[in-house]
Amino acid sequence: KKHFIESIEEILILAEDLEMDFFIENNVVAPFNYDGTNFLLCTEYEEISWLFETIVHDRLGLLLDTAHLKVSCQTLGLDLNEEFEKIKPFVKAFHHSDNDGTKDNNLPLPKDYWFLDYFDAFRDYVHVLEVKSLELIEIKAQLKLLIGDGN
Repeated sequence: KKHFIESIEEILILAEDLEMDFFIENNVVAPFNYDGTNFLLCTEYEEISWLFETIVHDRLGLLLDTAHLKVSCQTLGLDLNEEFEKIKPFVKAFHHSDNDGTKDNNLPLPKDYWFLDYFDAFRDYVHVLEVKSLELIEIKAQLKLLIGDGN
């Protein structure tokens, strides 16, 4: 953890000089890389809050990958909505895709995508649709599902 923190602190010095923000994406722990011990950093609230309590900096934020959070919560037996409620103060941007909760495979967003209830509160944030193998018309439908009519 020490090397991780030192690396982020070094990057933040450069981010200050460049007047840029620096975001850490939440990691994903899945059944295939979990043996009862979570050795990955920033997969859930405890690790994410630890990071933002250890380094307090205006340019540091969380890039929340909603699919990573879904898999990590299922793997660790955590409630997805409760985890999001706890980590949302750290979030500065989003990656959106879906999965079956066992691996991050960048599936399209379903009509009942778990994040839709939260979207309006984060409308002004950066949102990246991170799905693969879709035609343009399908991508447009995904964006419409996510952002609605934009109002």
